[in-house]
Amino acid sequence: MLYPNPCRQAKPRWLAALGLMTLVALSGSANAATSAVATLAEPATVIARLGGADAEPALRLQVSPANRATGAQVLLRVFVNQPDADAQSPLGGVGFVGSFAFSPEADGPEEVGLPLAPQLAQLLRAPEAGPPTVTVVPVPLRVGAPAGDGAVTVGEAVIEGL
Repeated sequence: MLYPNPCRQAKPRWLAALGLMTLVALSGSANAATSAVATLAEPATVIARLGGADAEPALRLQVSPANRATGAQVLLRVFVNQPDADAQSPLGGVGFVGSFAFSPEADGPEEVGLPLAPQLAQLLRAPEAGPPTVTVVPVPLRVGAPAGDGAVTVGEAVIEGL
């Protein structure tokens, strides 16, 4: 009587298991939440995830106070795919998304939605485009305001409508 060769059956099972583990690992890392702290001295960059494609192109960004003791109200400038952006970066470039005021004394996380310019959305849709990055640059809201670090935690960033 002939018996099936166990080695011939084990290899496909092993490859299937390896493929499944790889898929689980990749999907877990793609959805992993990243956050960073931005201060007046150091902007923060996070990797954005892509949301649904059924909406107008927009960036949803979650920010929260990093330290309530700072006391400085800040203007947060937001850039996409410009990880080297700082307070002197031009605001007319393709990667500039917008800005909004934020107080480190806020009660908790805030979610802000900023529309994406059509030219930026087109660049993000390109087949060769990699994962988008979002850089948040805090700048003082008022000249001569009390000193502080204006620290904010940049949480989840989601780009929708691509």
